[in-house]
Amino acid sequence: MAYFSIIIPVYNRLDEVRDLLDSLSKQTDKDFEVVLVEDGSTLRCDAAVKEFEDRVDVKYFYKENEGRSIARNYGMERASGEYFLFFDSDCVIPEHYIATLRKALEESPTDCFGGPDAAHSSFSDTQKAINYSMTSFLTTGGIRGGKVQLEKFVPRTFNMGFSRRVWEKVGGFREMFSEDIDMSTRIRQAGFAISLIREAYVYHKRRVNMRLFCRQVYVFGMSRITLYLLYPDSLKLVHWLPAVFVTGVAAMAVLAAVVSWMWLLPLVAYLLGVFGCALAMTKSLKIAALSIVASVVQLGGYGCGFLKAFFTKIILRRGRNIEEEIAIRKGKSTHTDITAMETPYRSSRIADLSAEDRPREKALAIGVEALTTTELVALLLGSGTPGESVINLSQRILADSGNSLQELSRRTIRNLVRSFKGVGDAKAVTLLAAIELGKRYAQEGPVEKPVINMPSKAYDLMLDKLTGLDHEEFWVIYLNTAKRVITRARISQGGVAATVVDVKIVLRHAIDNLASAIILVHNHPSGSLRPSAHDDALTDKLKNAAKLIDVCVVDHIIFSSRGFYSYSDEGRL
Repeated sequence: MAYFSIIIPVYNRLDEVRDLLDSLSKQTDKDFEVVLVEDGSTLRCDAAVKEFEDRVDVKYFYKENEGRSIARNYGMERASGEYFLFFDSDCVIPEHYIATLRKALEESPTDCFGGPDAAHSSFSDTQKAINYSMTSFLTTGGIRGGKVQLEKFVPRTFNMGFSRRVWEKVGGFREMFSEDIDMSTRIRQAGFAISLIREAYVYHKRRVNMRLFCRQVYVFGMSRITLYLLYPDSLKLVHWLPAVFVTGVAAMAVLAAVVSWMWLLPLVAYLLGVFGCALAMTKSLKIAALSIVASVVQLGGYGCGFLKAFFTKIILRRGRNIEEEIAIRKGKSTHTDITAMETPYRSSRIADLSAEDRPREKALAIGVEALTTTELVALLLGSGTPGESVINLSQRILADSGNSLQELSRRTIRNLVRSFKGVGDAKAVTLLAAIELGKRYAQEGPVEKPVINMPSKAYDLMLDKLTGLDHEEFWVIYLNTAKRVITRARISQGGVAATVVDVKIVLRHAIDNLASAIILVHNHPSGSLRPSAHDDALTDKLKNAAKLIDVCVVDHIIFSSRGFYSYSDEGRL
């Protein structure tokens, strides 16, 4: 098992992947694996991966395009490391990175961490200028892990890591704007500390021109408002500065035109300050001059995105448009236009529907059984086209089949793709797969869940999950009033001697499944069947907590290869 699992989502970045894997092959510490997830690229990088198979422990996966956050989660599910590391595909990793990071974690253990980014000597002058802008205190770039901090450090996914136990407790990334900031916030809220390891830096390639850089920071500005809607306390004064810059420059331009050109002097002074600081840092007149342009682009693009999102989402009270966010981020390439980013769903009009009329929100509020057939099909399709909402597309598909699911089931994947603009292979497969599942469900008879009315049956039920493990796991069997199994859930996994159990998670599953009783089960890899003092205390704690929601703890089974110990049989419940 590797110490680190490096998770890399990739979308049409063949050359970047080569540079990244080459840098990883030169690491002085080799105790890591690379999990590269190709997120539906049309320009695949599997050939590049094969070039490095003899130098890097790399696992390659290709999946349907769902967005880089989903790709990262996909990679974590297939990773084996104690820690997960995340790099963007456009990073180059210094040869001492893994060794430096391991040393820092051994000296000061932490569950979540990140480091800064820097410009490599091989980068273009434009990339170096953009790097200066993104890391300079004068542009609020200091929040990215530089020496000057304007707010609490937040790791970014170009250089971020956390432990496996963080993932098990917090879950994965959400597919949204600024998913790394959202993830860091959830990690902090879960009680984990986050550390900045300045020595563990990466070389992060920037956009190759200012136009693409502007598009990037524009989305950053929009995402800050999205984060504010999720976490109202997250919006700080520093996040307003680009918006202040935009409005201030606009005001100075008007006053200069109407009153006097001297109103532009504050702007000139600021730009000269940027030039001077950039020159002192880079020792290049050209890079310093380009840094002025990059700083204006960064503040202007971010500020415009911020103001636009603030007006539409807060002033107009439209709130988050989750579909829009996902559409912008899914498979996003550097060739995406701002105009396309602003309106991928506005033209489809689904955003104009009230929240209770949107299929996903409606299903979450009152259940999928309340949805119309059209809305169910819309959920399966996921999205429409720039000119047609997913609701309208669903209506067309059903109408073309006489509003009959039986007729729709007779259509082929090719037929659906050819007949309806906006339906590709993935949507057609999803739709027909759902119908096939419905057919098979109708053909199945009722499933009789086992009755657990004695400890030996609980032991037999868990044989497939706990036999042969070299580490502890804690499971709960959830029962209905007739003591039939509703479900079983792994609550936690730990080391060879212990595992941590969160009572809230145990009870949440009980509530979600409307359980009347629960059976606690955990294994002892040592083979011992004697309960520890910790086992006793945990049993009492869970028993008392479950009483509050009218759930009975009927047993606690200690599982081993030699048999089992039952608290119920021993009269200890």
